[in-house]
Amino acid sequence: MQVKINPRGSVTALTFRHPTTGLVLVIRGNHPGWWAELGEHIKLTEFELVEITVPAQGLGNWAAEPLPSPTPLALRAGLIASYRERHLCSLKEIAARANVTPRALRGWRSGGLGDRSAKSIRIEALLQRGLRSD
Repeated sequence: MQVKINPRGSVTALTFRHPTTGLVLVIRGNHPGWWAELGEHIKLTEFELVEITVPAQGLGNWAAEPLPSPTPLALRAGLIASYRERHLCSLKEIAARANVTPRALRGWRSGGLGDRSAKSIRIEALLQRGLRSD
């Protein structure tokens, strides 16, 4: 499989999956262009590339920190209420601080957003850690 990646772009990880065994292989690197000669060092012809990870955009200074743990669905409304009480703000203001729409915030609260979507991560970071994305 041939994949073209901008040679000047940043890539932090490549994820491969073996189609027969289901084995998943994640390869990470942190210096520019680490991935360019990967095929010369590791035989990956039997694997299919399933994901390319690039540095997070718009996540502020905390992008390098571990991701916040997903809040269980049953506790999300309470987490929002607690944040609103502490910061005396509306749902619209919470959404703005997390850099999401009010609709996305409602979707997260009801479980309609994936736990690892960028929007969910920004909402969790705001509500759990107080880290704003606006």
